[in-house]
Amino acid sequence: MHEGRARAPRMGPLELPLEKRHNGVMKRVRITELRDHLSRYLDHVRAGGKVIVLDRNRPVTEIVPVGSTPTGPGIDEGRLAGLERDGIVSRGSGRIPDEILQPTALGKGAKVLAALLEERESGR
Repeated sequence: MHEGRARAPRMGPLELPLEKRHNGVMKRVRITELRDHLSRYLDHVRAGGKVIVLDRNRPVTEIVPVGSTPTGPGIDEGRLAGLERDGIVSRGSGRIPDEILQPTALGKGAKVLAALLEERESGR
């Protein structure tokens, strides 16, 4: 080992690096690693940490301590703002026209199947 050079910490074969978040340490783990070492990850969560579970390197769920996820009015607004900040969603800038929200009335004797087939044939 060369002097002056720090060595990276050793990790298990499938354990991914830790990420530091504002409220603690978050581990990212693949499903097989979680299944094989569930007790170790639950101990991490009991100590206040979080675990992101990956399926083929894509996050599918997050394991957090009970009661650590806030609930109540305004939570959806905060979550939506976070998604917007991350570029996942964008909010509309206008109002939804009333006619879009009104149910369409079918005429007397309307045939749903006939209307569907006509729509398919016309390519709409």
